Amino acid sequence: MQYKSNTKYSPNPYVWDEELKRKAPCYALVYTKNGLEYKGVPVSWTVRDTPKELLLAKPKMVIRDDNLDVIVEFEMGDSILFLKEDIARVVHL
Repeated sequence: MQYKSNTKYSPNPYVWDEELKRKAPCYALVYTKNGLEYKGVPVSWTVRDTPKELLLAKPKMVIRDDNLDVIVEFEMGDSILFLKEDIARVVHL
């Protein structure tokens, strides 16, 4: 006997939107394409079919040693905007 379903697998193409609004306040780590790491509070981001951009409040640049332990965090002003061209990876905490 074979079961046929009318349901098709369709991954959410808007996972970016859903994840960032999942919980607040929260922190995000942003890894840039030029190898830098930033930490801050996501306060605004693009949605749906627009290029992915992320605005962090209270941003800090994170410097780590070879063991990936944090050496120092530098405050980077009130906010910082990351454009699609900047972002390599985002970790939502």
